[in-house]
Amino acid sequence: MNDLHFIQEYKPIAINFKDFSSKQINITYNFPLFCTISKMLQTNQEKGFTSVMIEDVKGEQMLGFVYQQAAEILARLSPSLFPLTVIVFKGVFKTLPSKQRFLEIHHIILDNFTFINSSAIGGHEYCEIQSFLDLYYGVSSEPNEYLLWGNLIHDYLAELFGELNSWKMIKKISKMSILRAFEIALAHNWQYLAVLGKSENEIREEFLQNFAVNEWEFLQTHFQEYRKKYNSFEVFCEKFVQSPVIGLQGRIDRLILDNQNHQCTIIETKTGRSKRSSQLIAYYQGLTYGVILNDLFNWRISEILIEYPRHPPSERFAFYPVCQKKAESKDINRNKKDENTKENDFSLYETPDFLRIIQIRNKIWSFLNGLAPKKIPDTPCAQCNSKSKCVNYRWLFPEKFYPQSTSAITPDKNPSLTNYIRQEILDDLIRQNLNLGNISRSLKQCLRFYLEWFYYFIDQEFLMQKHIRLESFNNISIQEEKGLAIGGLKLKLNNIGKFPTERQENENGSAQYMFEMYFTHQIESQNSRFRAGDYVVITPETLNKYKIGGLSGILVEITANSLIVSTIESFTKFGSNYNEQVYRIDFSVSNYHLWQYKGAIDQFLQAALQPAYPHHSLLRDILLNQQFPRSIPKKLDQIYKNSKLNQLSNESSDSRSIISLNESQEEAVKCALQAKRLALIQGPPGTGKTTVIVEIIHRYLSSLTLSSQDSQSHNSGMSGTTEKRRKGTLNRFIQTKNRYVPPRIPILLCAYTNKAVDTVVEKLVQSYPKIKCIRVGNVHSSSSTVVKSYNLEVLSTVKKKIQTSSGEKEQFTVDPLKVRMLLESADVIATTTIKAGTLLLQPYSFVLTIIDEAGQVVEPGVLIPLLKGKKGILVGDHQQLPPITHFSPDIEEKNLQILQNSSIREKLNFDWSNGINRSLFERLIPQFKGTNNFSLLKIQYRMHKTISQFISQTFYQGELIPGEIEGRNIGEISWLDIFTKYYEKFDLEEIKTRLKSPVNQLIWASEQSMIFLDTADLQAFDSSKINSKNIASSKFNTTEVKIIASITKAFLDLLQISNFSQEVIQEIFSNLGIISPYRAHNAKIIKMIKKTEIFEHISVDTVDRFQGNEKEVIIYSFVDSCPEHIISSLTADYRRLNVAISRARSKIIFIGDSTTLTTISTEISPQTAKIKSIISQLIVHVKKNGGYWLMQPNDYYLN
Repeated sequence: MNDLHFIQEYKPIAINFKDFSSKQINITYNFPLFCTISKMLQTNQEKGFTSVMIEDVKGEQMLGFVYQQAAEILARLSPSLFPLTVIVFKGVFKTLPSKQRFLEIHHIILDNFTFINSSAIGGHEYCEIQSFLDLYYGVSSEPNEYLLWGNLIHDYLAELFGELNSWKMIKKISKMSILRAFEIALAHNWQYLAVLGKSENEIREEFLQNFAVNEWEFLQTHFQEYRKKYNSFEVFCEKFVQSPVIGLQGRIDRLILDNQNHQCTIIETKTGRSKRSSQLIAYYQGLTYGVILNDLFNWRISEILIEYPRHPPSERFAFYPVCQKKAESKDINRNKKDENTKENDFSLYETPDFLRIIQIRNKIWSFLNGLAPKKIPDTPCAQCNSKSKCVNYRWLFPEKFYPQSTSAITPDKNPSLTNYIRQEILDDLIRQNLNLGNISRSLKQCLRFYLEWFYYFIDQEFLMQKHIRLESFNNISIQEEKGLAIGGLKLKLNNIGKFPTERQENENGSAQYMFEMYFTHQIESQNSRFRAGDYVVITPETLNKYKIGGLSGILVEITANSLIVSTIESFTKFGSNYNEQVYRIDFSVSNYHLWQYKGAIDQFLQAALQPAYPHHSLLRDILLNQQFPRSIPKKLDQIYKNSKLNQLSNESSDSRSIISLNESQEEAVKCALQAKRLALIQGPPGTGKTTVIVEIIHRYLSSLTLSSQDSQSHNSGMSGTTEKRRKGTLNRFIQTKNRYVPPRIPILLCAYTNKAVDTVVEKLVQSYPKIKCIRVGNVHSSSSTVVKSYNLEVLSTVKKKIQTSSGEKEQFTVDPLKVRMLLESADVIATTTIKAGTLLLQPYSFVLTIIDEAGQVVEPGVLIPLLKGKKGILVGDHQQLPPITHFSPDIEEKNLQILQNSSIREKLNFDWSNGINRSLFERLIPQFKGTNNFSLLKIQYRMHKTISQFISQTFYQGELIPGEIEGRNIGEISWLDIFTKYYEKFDLEEIKTRLKSPVNQLIWASEQSMIFLDTADLQAFDSSKINSKNIASSKFNTTEVKIIASITKAFLDLLQISNFSQEVIQEIFSNLGIISPYRAHNAKIIKMIKKTEIFEHISVDTVDRFQGNEKEVIIYSFVDSCPEHIISSLTADYRRLNVAISRARSKIIFIGDSTTLTTISTEISPQTAKIKSIISQLIVHVKKNGGYWLMQPNDYYLN
């Protein structure tokens, strides 16, 4: 047996109410039944039940009564959580006197597809309120030595026992095994070592003195007994198990399998010194694993061993036998016994331990959905790490934590509270945190609203992501039609195994699996949404996904015939015949960024209620609209003239700017550097945002060099404050009682995407190579070779000699001391907004935070880096692509009880129609515009004047104007320059006459920069009416595809007539881009034009994927066309149209149905009406410039 699978395959029985139509009144069962609670009806507190409507798999409904703890949870849930999938494992079908059937539910698992971690089960027993704060509000502990040693010991034991897996083959145990395993554990935990300021030698010495002796004694003596008892069994270390039936998952420290007797032993390791505080937690964690394994494989859990490696060998283990009742043979829904089910099956369903685990699991699930514990201590525990945060949340949201305290009204008399809270409780909370008494009523109301607003919409994001993951359980044909899955995949055997990463020296001890899979049949990829970098789940097509968890990974590459996926686990989890199976790959999502958002909101709350620095209070007041940015009486030029920054021109060449700025760019740099806490710079397309960011960084660092008295003592002209920072660190190190506190780093540079970060970094290091810039993030996320050389892991990777059983060998690993030195001496740390909240940067603070693409980041995402700096600069454009979320404006506002206060919502400038889909940049624009804290880049260096005029008038109030490049106005540059670049005497007008089609002559005329090919007379309807299966898939427009193919063919003819070489034609075609809103449409275009090899150089993509790129010529296909004149939400976003148009430098060709795109009816939304009005203006603008053409059937032989 190679793994834990293929022992028993079954899934929960799906209820079909017709199966219970017999005359029998009461039917009791004790096996899992799957159904759905469609809605909650009412709660009877006296009798302790909640009535619900339940549905079977065919949609038939039946009345249900839920009892005990689950009834209380259902009564408090938000209506948005229904329908809710559940597993019922104890209940009775009954009949009312009216002969109506109903289901009486006694034990139930709520939302079984939300997996609760075993660690949360154990943590719940420690403190419910801490569990709630952690699970819902994202409150987490700071990195400390306890966490470091916990990770080290777990990794060490996993490595040690993983190496000794075949126990029967052990001949001799050496001390070298212990040391080798710990060295590997050190390599895995380099980030913790760097964050805590610990050296490997320090930790290694502590391990040898306080741990290794006991470990060696254990292996020499007690381990022999341990091995003798389990000699014939298999051992698995750090084994991940998951049950979609009971909604639990976890990673077992060690699992000992007795296949012959179909039972197992679970070992749970606790690395603390105290048994008393961790024993109950460990027992419930172990029991949780037992419940999962019992459900998955019907194994009997013989015992749970709690291991304490820090204790003497004789006290290392605590044994807990697990009692299980034999499963009842009564089975109402299975006529035949499962062949794989043994007669001596054991079940945990009737044991008190199982019921307790399920109760805790349901309660934790309620915590995840915002239901606070009912019984909360009035005072925090003395030794709790979260006590201050606990007080803050209980003071801010007393109605959540004290629902039964109704003797007095709240101090702020807030009408939004559903319950009155005892005055003495709130007074006591204020006494525990005196800062709370200084918070005004207005500020408290705004803070409550702010937090609830974002928590609600983040919860909606979690819900939408869960639905996406659930779709992987659908039939493969349905998912392929939607573009969310690819089936018929097999492994390429010669590519299976552990592969080194792209640069071998970047290996840090953690192996990565790279697998190539090929398609066994022709894939129709017109709807496929898969792209490199997507999260995916891989499963065998023939396996029951209810019982076998999929293999999570990241798509590295996808081609027409194969794909490559990167995973942490191996395909061997699917059994010994994994290489013979046919797989499917499903699109998935990661909720990691959502947890980062919650953590950022929690940090904002703590900074707002307990501001440690003045800049925290200032940021709080700006975001909560308590303080508006005011115009400074002096002009920026006067302020700048008196500052040190004005001295730069007279300083050495190291400090002198080498980048020439136009007037608006200069104003933006001055605005950013002189702002007190927050500045906004709006950069429309082609205005040089990257140039401005680079110059802000250079001038700020140069000002630090000027103000440092000992700048001459350093190697870098840009790092004159390094020594000063280190001295400050030493003082703080003494003041904080030897606790390591890292220094404040000058600049944190962030953007939403890795591509945007790399663009700025590359320009920065090439323009000012003496600036010390460190790129933090996965080296493989950077496509630039230049940027990769500045990656933190690349710079800190060293060779280390490690002893192995076959001798000494070299291994590449990350040196934590070198990591810390690189970070602390850096001038600029560059990373994405999400990575800014990772463990490695958690202890660091910055003087200046610069966030590019700020218009594309949701507000909680901006808070992650913004809270780390004393001053923030947001650079972006809210008129281009918005943040990417799953927000739907269809969510009913009545679900938000606390958010009914419209006056606060208006004060904060929150927009219900956008929800979380509105960036902080866009929200603050009305307050900042017209102040010295805002600057607009007005000169663009990309577009022809005809294109620029429409963009400027439509989206930027006419303020955007063309600039000059080498003395020539960019607005006068024609697309004809593509040809004259290769042939100065090129005569387009002479060659154009050879093109017979009048449409082609119009399209390729040098004076026409904007063309609109109107298909209104062609009845060129899109595929939304063709989809007979009524599946929500991406759509296409066959007629528009043919037109695009004809245009590209005419372009090729034009080039061939001009006698350009094949190489030149390829380069010219690389200047052509085709954009549409839909993946399916793009796939049709690629399929039609790829027959000609030369067309492979054309870029075809969606609007969202094209942002950040530009092409000389753009073809934009609207696609939407139907008799009802309906356009999709993708087309209805005016910002996407702005992005599409502004990708063109000299020519853009639109293809679309003007009737569908411009007809406005009373039923459409304001958003749709706005975009249709803009498209009408676009057509008028094109007509005015002579570029409009009403297509006829014979224009491109479309009939």
